[in-house]
Amino acid sequence: MHLTGLVLVLANAAAQDYYAGIDISATDDELKLQLHELISKKTTLTYDEIWAAFAVVDKNLVGYPCDASDLSKIPDIYSSYCWSPSAGMPSGGECGSDSASKEGVCFNREHTWPNSWFGGNVSDAYTDLFLLYPSDGYVNNRRGNLPLGAVSPSEMSYKSTNGCLIGTCTGTSPDYSGACFEPPDALKGDMARTYFYISVAYMDKFECCEEPAVSKWVIKTWEENTLRAWHALDPVDESEKARNEAIYSSFQHNRNPFIDFPEMVGQISDF
Repeated sequence: MHLTGLVLVLANAAAQDYYAGIDISATDDELKLQLHELISKKTTLTYDEIWAAFAVVDKNLVGYPCDASDLSKIPDIYSSYCWSPSAGMPSGGECGSDSASKEGVCFNREHTWPNSWFGGNVSDAYTDLFLLYPSDGYVNNRRGNLPLGAVSPSEMSYKSTNGCLIGTCTGTSPDYSGACFEPPDALKGDMARTYFYISVAYMDKFECCEEPAVSKWVIKTWEENTLRAWHALDPVDESEKARNEAIYSSFQHNRNPFIDFPEMVGQISDF
């Protein structure tokens, strides 16, 4: 059964047409291949073009408006601070060459799937808006390339102003016993659906790397189990739908199918 035979609750007719060739009865590799062929075709932005995109798409992040006196400012995913979506310091823009010494100084264009996991700017994932979010420079530096996971409260080493946690992972032994980064509950599903999108969009495209949480584009089982739980815990909300729509209509002209059709996560047994 193809999507054209269904009544779809999507933002507009163009979005409905976007999925017209997808067989929603497909599962596993068949569905991943169909989605890959669709969503991997996109407009690739330059790193500088991200500024204009952030100013538009990230007004749809949880927490907007974050400054009632300046509606141009965008929320942060790693702290409770609010940013001017522009290059350069000072005035609450992006961090420069100096690392932030505390929260609230500046922000980074954060690759939530760390760029060291896929080779950085050798891939167009480097400027993929579904992967990039504004993040507090200090918290981002503390996260580094830690995998996502649930942090043991008794072994927490840091808690950010919006509730991000860093510390020893819990529930991942024997597959992983190191430190993890845990986003706040309101963003856990968003991060999970970002990872599912990246795994499918860049299937057979990432040429590296072997990491504790991923192997090239493949999400390792312990990490995937965490992300599936977060996908269920934090369902798609209106702000996530609006961000998806803004990326599609104004910038990349592709969509995250796991936002439009969250049930598709259940049709794929292994990312």
